[in-house]
Amino acid sequence: MMFYTHIAFAMLCSLLCIKFMHISNPLTFFIVAIIFAVIADIDNKDSKLGRKLKLYVLFKHRGVMHSIFPVLVFALVFLIFNLKFLIPGMVVGYLSHLFIDSFTLSGIYIFYPFKGLRFKGFIKTNSLTEWVLFVIFITSSIILLIKKPL
Repeated sequence: MMFYTHIAFAMLCSLLCIKFMHISNPLTFFIVAIIFAVIADIDNKDSKLGRKLKLYVLFKHRGVMHSIFPVLVFALVFLIFNLKFLIPGMVVGYLSHLFIDSFTLSGIYIFYPFKGLRFKGFIKTNSLTEWVLFVIFITSSIILLIKKPL
């Protein structure tokens, strides 16, 4: 999926969480979710973040960064540095990325490097289908923000 689709989907997911769960600091939760929705693509030389950080030389795209393991590592780091208030937003943002990428043709291995469980879908990146989803995510997010601002 494209950078903007990940942001739009993370916005929608975080706004839904804020609406239906007790989130102590909605703005922080929202911002952290959006940031972590794009972190998984640091392994992609064609992504906005990947081009800047150049970490794609260390990681295979759709490899370990597109698995559940970074969520656990980030959570542990946040606990060690007493930043546990960031964990919910990180989890929602990162998992939103994995979830939506699981619908692409490339799919993801959720437990990479263990290749047993792969989720793969039908959506081609930057296709009309993805653009339609992007519009739906943005429109839905705007409606939720109008009904209940952060």
